[in-house]
Amino acid sequence: IAAAGRPGETDNARNTILESARNFAGNYPEDRRSARLLAEAATLLDDQPSRKRKVLEQAELLARDEGTRRRIKDDLKRVELLGKETDISFSTIQCSDFSIASQRGRVVVLVFWAGWSPPSVAWLSDFGKFARTLPAESVTIASVSLDKQESNCRKTLEALGLSDWPTACSGAGWDDPLVRKLGINAMPTVFIFDKEGKLRTLNARRDYEAVIRTLLAEKATTGS
Repeated sequence: IAAAGRPGETDNARNTILESARNFAGNYPEDRRSARLLAEAATLLDDQPSRKRKVLEQAELLARDEGTRRRIKDDLKRVELLGKETDISFSTIQCSDFSIASQRGRVVVLVFWAGWSPPSVAWLSDFGKFARTLPAESVTIASVSLDKQESNCRKTLEALGLSDWPTACSGAGWDDPLVRKLGINAMPTVFIFDKEGKLRTLNARRDYEAVIRTLLAEKATTGS
């Protein structure tokens, strides 16, 4: 599913897609494709979390297979994290510890990716170029690799010139405890946290530049 073009065209396109998915689900509630179509349509609503939640809840009621149920559960989990401080910490391949809490006062970008995922590697390459233009004193970029082999993770980061990013790679892939805790089920998934450590995006893989610029301009409140 894709909706592209000018803002008005994009809204019209995704409304058409959502309406089509809902009509199919209404006409064929017992068809296992109904929940899948609604879950896929919900991916267009990352900038409208309340609306996204409603579509996912409808899909959850119709889900007939375990795979679809897990996907919807993950999607709802991420929606619930939005706007909240989240306890995220991990050991890095650089032999240090990283946590969102330790970055208070800075905008934090956290990327979930894998060297075996061409879309996420391509995204990293593009984002890495933009990241070099960001003020190092105000933005932290970290990542979580779903590679089964740490060597593959290191090789990819080195090839892209991103070896200085604090990066976790447990080798557990999709079963990594942090990945499961946060409901990650697609790559790349790009979380961006504001200066207060609150999650402000469900997946900013497309609009990361605007989001980061906006968060950098915000003033952090004093205290905790």
